[in-house]
Amino acid sequence: ADGSFQPLDGKPAFKVDLNRVMTCGHLHGLTKLTLNNMVQDSTAMHEWTAYQIFRGAGVPSSRTGWARVWLNGESLGFYLQIETLDDVMLDNWFDSTAHLYEGAYGQDIDDWASLEVDEGDPLDRSDLQLIQEIRDSTPDNGRYEATLDLIDWNEATLLMGAEMFIGDWDGYAPSRNNYFFHTTEEGILSIMPWGKDQTFVWEAPYFSGIEGVVPSDLFLDCM
Repeated sequence: ADGSFQPLDGKPAFKVDLNRVMTCGHLHGLTKLTLNNMVQDSTAMHEWTAYQIFRGAGVPSSRTGWARVWLNGESLGFYLQIETLDDVMLDNWFDSTAHLYEGAYGQDIDDWASLEVDEGDPLDRSDLQLIQEIRDSTPDNGRYEATLDLIDWNEATLLMGAEMFIGDWDGYAPSRNNYFFHTTEEGILSIMPWGKDQTFVWEAPYFSGIEGVVPSDLFLDCM
């Protein structure tokens, strides 16, 4: 993220692909590592705690741990190791994976054609396209009922509740940011959190200030 970007002579964050140059297998079952520099979290606890809460609530999300990082023999300090959202991690949460879409700031289901595809066929986005077509053809206050078979609404509600509880002002529900969409081979959508280093700093306004398409459809259907 732009806010946590650091040059190599600072404290850069890293994504490590152990099989990028040559296939070498895995490290304790992992083929990719994500190392967050925590420059936006002086406590070094916010992100770790946030993911603990998401997982405890039953929201598919990363495991975390701390690490000391060295680059070319020079210590860069204390980092948070975040479980990378890849096929290894997804297999622990889902029976199948059709797609993993990475959302950029402001993007949502209605941007299905431009979302970055991290897992699955980027040329076949019919899972998200179908959900959006149903949304387009359904009155605002009927979209929840119309998508009951295509969106894991229980998981989406837990995600939204956890975001509000931890003051996640930069998450999916409040600002359509720092999230991934996952779809199964049956086309069922789940929302996965990411980038939780700026949590516990905001008093979340319940039932207002919601921008994410999925929770907005839920609220409109309940009003």
